[in-house]
Amino acid sequence: MLQPRLLALTLALVAAAPAAAQNLTVLSLADGGLRYWGQSGGIAGYSVAVTACNGGAVPIAWSASDHPVLVQNLYRLHDGRFEQIGMSWCVHEFCALNEPGCGTCQSTGCDTLGAGCASSHSATLCDGQQGGPRSEVLSALGVHLDPPTAPSGPSAIAGRLQVHVSDLDPAQFPGARYFVELMYVDAQDVAAGVDRDNVSWRELQVVSATTIVPVGATHVGESALEAWRLADPEVVLTPVDSFGEFGASGVGRYLVAQRVQQLGGTWRYDWVVQNLTSSAAARALVVDFQPGGSVSGSDFRDIAYHSGEPYDTTPWSLVTGANELRFECAQTFAQNPFANALRFGTAYGMRIETDVAPVAGVAGLELFQVGGGPAALLFPSAVPAFAPGPAVPFCFASGDAAPCPCGNDGLAGAGCRNAGGVGASLAASGSASVSAADLVLFVSDGRPGQFCVFVQGGSEVATPFRDGVLCAGNPKLRLATVQLDGAGAASLWPAWSAVSGVTPGAARVYQVWYRDPVGPCGQGSNLSSALRVLWTL
Repeated sequence: MLQPRLLALTLALVAAAPAAAQNLTVLSLADGGLRYWGQSGGIAGYSVAVTACNGGAVPIAWSASDHPVLVQNLYRLHDGRFEQIGMSWCVHEFCALNEPGCGTCQSTGCDTLGAGCASSHSATLCDGQQGGPRSEVLSALGVHLDPPTAPSGPSAIAGRLQVHVSDLDPAQFPGARYFVELMYVDAQDVAAGVDRDNVSWRELQVVSATTIVPVGATHVGESALEAWRLADPEVVLTPVDSFGEFGASGVGRYLVAQRVQQLGGTWRYDWVVQNLTSSAAARALVVDFQPGGSVSGSDFRDIAYHSGEPYDTTPWSLVTGANELRFECAQTFAQNPFANALRFGTAYGMRIETDVAPVAGVAGLELFQVGGGPAALLFPSAVPAFAPGPAVPFCFASGDAAPCPCGNDGLAGAGCRNAGGVGASLAASGSASVSAADLVLFVSDGRPGQFCVFVQGGSEVATPFRDGVLCAGNPKLRLATVQLDGAGAASLWPAWSAVSGVTPGAARVYQVWYRDPVGPCGQGSNLSSALRVLWTL
């Protein structure tokens, strides 16, 4: 839950954050090592050295009252399972050192980090015990309370990067690999739209709880989930963005990593969902599931808050419906604002084993606290379902409609090629029932961050239009204008069908028209593939 003081400060702080060309990154981490502070109750406390970099052209505020905050996380990869095993409170930065090492340093005073300048802080200084709780940060806007609330608990571990000693035991986890991740949250970077690279990771060698050393280089601008993808090429990593959180400039980013493995006659599905910057948080992962299929095993992994954070730690449960699976938080925001939602800087893991083979489909994240943004986010995912969908795809660039306008044929099953080198595809889930009103439209591989229009047509055509082929003919109805997320995806949820004039027995065509300012034909926009839907009662 957002604290009342934080809500009161949000508008003022955002107004004070200029949309300037600074760019804060974690240039290196753990070069000065990890500091081990001690143990209490089987939990060890650590802090991690960091070098920040301003790769932009203007200074970043770094004063006692206006500064970034830094969070520290630890992950383990063992036996194919990637999970978060440690987290810290927020480190509140102070006094930028303005060192060389990140460009041509235009040194400034201690209260700002100059353009092209670095600032290194030892593991002793990067101590969450001297910082504040994550609950006092509105990550989608980059703002936080100051001065922060002090942590509670044993002095050796309070507020620090806490990890259960058993999770670091080589005897219990032979061959495990460990990764530390640091991420800055900064209002100026958010306002300038350059906060996507504020997170970096590095591998660690764990000899014991008291002996942990960095190995390899820092992977700048990447989430630690990239470490899983590097270790296993079967892992698919998808960015999912939530626009309009707590203001027009608020953007929350999620990353969804998925791995599907066949185990004889069954399949294991793993999802790791990381909330990088969303203040709305997530309360459920929802995937389509084949009716009649069975789940032989499931598991959920989260990370425990500590040191006085107000959040509940009740695990999510698996709920199997008639045609979907849901891993969901025990309570909604209305029932308990402090329930165990997936909040910023954390990653939750979900696993099922089932007799249903994977197909390309759509999954969704339902959000916990809707602050002016969407209630749910859809993204492409392998799902355990093989029932035919409610809509028939057609109008592909591969030749079943008119030729693409400038020879920009795309891949099979997609629309004409765009500036990203692929064509956009339109898919659907739910049913074609007018009374159920549960049909969801989902477009993927559009142009990230651009706006698109979901169009309903009363007839089929095949007309070259802009950089694509228009297949939704008259009478046409614009259903909604939506901004594509960072992966070029967007969804249209069921409420639209109630106002689109469809009746049982009606046939309609659906397509997405999206902006593509530097597309191959130079016409500024393109179209996805299309869907035919025969509506039923």
